[in-house]
Amino acid sequence: MAEDDFETPDIWNEYQWERFLQQHERNTEKYFGLLEKYRGHPDRDNIIAKEMGCESFDEDRDAEWDEVAENLGEEETSLFQQDAKCSKFDFEEFARSPIYRDILKLHTWINSWFDREQSLNGNPEAIWLAACSAVCGAKLASVLFGDDRTELGLTIAYLKRGLKAANDT
Repeated sequence: MAEDDFETPDIWNEYQWERFLQQHERNTEKYFGLLEKYRGHPDRDNIIAKEMGCESFDEDRDAEWDEVAENLGEEETSLFQQDAKCSKFDFEEFARSPIYRDILKLHTWINSWFDREQSLNGNPEAIWLAACSAVCGAKLASVLFGDDRTELGLTIAYLKRGLKAANDT
């Protein structure tokens, strides 16, 4: 058998993952913009689907998806219950990361600062600071909680995004 008879999946580098993540963010922003624009419209889902380039929804497909979602919900619940048994151990391992502990301390300090200084609640710069520190923690969490199957390119892309959020903070 020739070596090229087997298809090997492409492993993306951080630049490919970054482009993918950027496109995903653009699609998410577009979706939420459309959701806001057509809020309350009776045919909102179909309009948004068309503007996003998807097939429109219909009643039968909705019923099928409801059934699939219900079955997935049962599977996810059982997986969540299994994971819940290990969650304390997982978090303790995760919390040992010095960089994550530092960003968690920073974010906790920023939140307590907001609690002490009520005038910050409407301040756009203060809100930006809190958001950037939260994003940094989330990006680090996605890297630190990733499993062994996480591609190196995705890990690097998330670390770069975490670094950007840390620098913005």
